[in-house]
Amino acid sequence: MHLALYRSERPERFEEIIGQKHIVKILRNQIKKGTVSQAYLFAGTRGTGKTTTARILAKAVNCTCDDPSIALPCGECANCRAITAGRFLDVVELDAASNNGVESLRQITESVQYPPTVGEYKVYIIDEAHMLTDSAENAFLKTLEEPPEHVIFILATTNPEKIKPTIKSRCLTLNFRHVSENDLVEGMGRICNEKDIAIDTDALSMIARKADGSVRDALSLLEQCINAGDELITGDLVLEYTGGVGNDFYLRLTDAIRNGEAGNALADIDSMVRIGKDAKQLLADWLMHYRNLMICKYVQDPSELVNASNENTARIAIQAKSFSDQDINYGIRLLSDAVNKAKYSTMPRILLETSVIKLIVGESSEIRVEPRVINSRISTGTTARQDARPAAHSASHRTEPGTEQRAAKKTGVPTCADGEYDVQFTEAESGQKPGEEPKPLFEPKFNPLEGATEDRHIVEYEMNPNLDEMWDRISDRMPSEDRMFKAMVVKYTRLVDVYNGELTVEVKRTKLMMADEALDRLNSITKGLYGGNFYINLKPVDYNPADARELSQSDEPHEAAFAEDIVEETETKDEVVEETAKDIAEYFGVSEIEIK
Repeated sequence: MHLALYRSERPERFEEIIGQKHIVKILRNQIKKGTVSQAYLFAGTRGTGKTTTARILAKAVNCTCDDPSIALPCGECANCRAITAGRFLDVVELDAASNNGVESLRQITESVQYPPTVGEYKVYIIDEAHMLTDSAENAFLKTLEEPPEHVIFILATTNPEKIKPTIKSRCLTLNFRHVSENDLVEGMGRICNEKDIAIDTDALSMIARKADGSVRDALSLLEQCINAGDELITGDLVLEYTGGVGNDFYLRLTDAIRNGEAGNALADIDSMVRIGKDAKQLLADWLMHYRNLMICKYVQDPSELVNASNENTARIAIQAKSFSDQDINYGIRLLSDAVNKAKYSTMPRILLETSVIKLIVGESSEIRVEPRVINSRISTGTTARQDARPAAHSASHRTEPGTEQRAAKKTGVPTCADGEYDVQFTEAESGQKPGEEPKPLFEPKFNPLEGATEDRHIVEYEMNPNLDEMWDRISDRMPSEDRMFKAMVVKYTRLVDVYNGELTVEVKRTKLMMADEALDRLNSITKGLYGGNFYINLKPVDYNPADARELSQSDEPHEAAFAEDIVEETETKDEVVEETAKDIAEYFGVSEIEIK
């Protein structure tokens, strides 16, 4: 039977592992000194070599090679070959994703009492260890803490944060990093040379970039290209097989954004989707193109940092000069948000197309004008209306000098230098006395962006907001008729994070339904206060977040952090009823409500 490339080319010795040199160094040194740990926790993303390293470690501790010049494992002795074939009795692999109950762990805890059958150590490899149930983890604790001398446990997981701290503290944790693109290119190049496969460097670099640090993903993509049967695998063929498009498309698309040509940009996207290109991949690659624009704008020699040919790198550098720092920064933030949303969207094409329109309109349409400026215009009788035509944030769409004067002569309406229409009022019409300071018609709203530079204000504000003050301002502006929300929901909520315009609000689970009903009004208030990019995401929790807020504001040093005693078990039905009755009593101003 044919084996997939990532299986047939699985490393059998430490020196064959792609990347992870820091882990190889630790394990080799332990084997050399005879200080192998009783339990390991291998943590890292998929395809980085966790299970492979565990098997190689199992070979090393059971290898029978006695030649001191050969680094263990030798890969040639009977024990090494048996482990490779999966028939070595003293190496047991358990998939915790499908065997995560107490019974599966009980079999292990009972079998560890018996000595090894063939080798020197019994090695238990538990893959996807974070999938173990709480009862299974508890049953495993004692054995993991004091295992017999002849037993080694290796736990592998992609989610180490889900492993109990009591288990983590009993293991030597080794973190597997994303494999660098250079290491992936080197490893794939070695495999292609051994198999006499003709592939150019651009193709290998493209595969390595799409693999995103995963060796297994890289080898799967490489096998897909090999199976096509081409004499020479080029970068263009890799794009065709993986659903991507070349740099020419993104250069053309970004030029359309700069020139405000929305029709051309949408037509280009449509042509790509029609031939089967994935909208999610187009978004991700376009984000990478904007990243390349940033690199070319600031780095003197970007050839090492941009994954493109020298010709395309030069074209990207020329394009980068036509964009301001603010435009590139805004494009990266906008496309990053779109890529994250596309992961869970059934219609990513719409996200891609709306991103085109937003980039053409520019950040200025989404950032609020300071209320003081608006107030001064209104109070002095100056009104402004934007040109009906959407303006691109580029030099090609700026009004030529003298255009306003020609328009004024033609229409008879005076205009300001910036293209705004200037309507003059008399003193009687404006209600303003000579020499008097203009009086605003309404009070300015709270402006969290005041004083920040135009191209950095959102980033700076999101890095250091006053979260409690933000949430107080939002909740205080709920309509007066919605007193029930203030009385029964607000005191069970707290704003805990602001990132990329998303306001994460923790809400007690028993109040989630009422909070969700008010979400549209809350979002409307949030956008009015902070701008169109901001929205609220409700996060249900089993405790009262307001208690955590009180602790964080405490003057006692030992109470500054979130106390674990706040987090209680989920409330019973009777407790929820009593809590609701208390809130209703406070709302109506009565001492108590009798529940029958």
